[in-house]
Amino acid sequence: MPVNPPSWRNDTVLPLPNEVIANAWAVDAACSGNPGPMEYQCIDLQTGAQVFHYGPIHGTNNIGEFLAIVHALALMAQKGITDKVIYSDSVNASKKMAIMSACLR
Repeated sequence: MPVNPPSWRNDTVLPLPNEVIANAWAVDAACSGNPGPMEYQCIDLQTGAQVFHYGPIHGTNNIGEFLAIVHALALMAQKGITDKVIYSDSVNASKKMAIMSACLR
């Protein structure tokens, strides 16, 4: 059985796919009902540590996914972090971020 992470991958403690950059944060949200109790968090992919967690509050999953990205970007700006990638599995939140970025140019 293969070891995960593989022995050659010493940039993370997590079982990440080869194409995923370990110098990154991953954000995700969850919601019970729509709307309902919603929360989101951010995990550092190098260490597996939780960077932040927010909630639960009343909301929707789409709002939580969007806020998680915004929270991660704000924290990176506050701490002067410029070399990390943010991963999100939300297509809707990514589209909103692309539209906001285009509007700010």
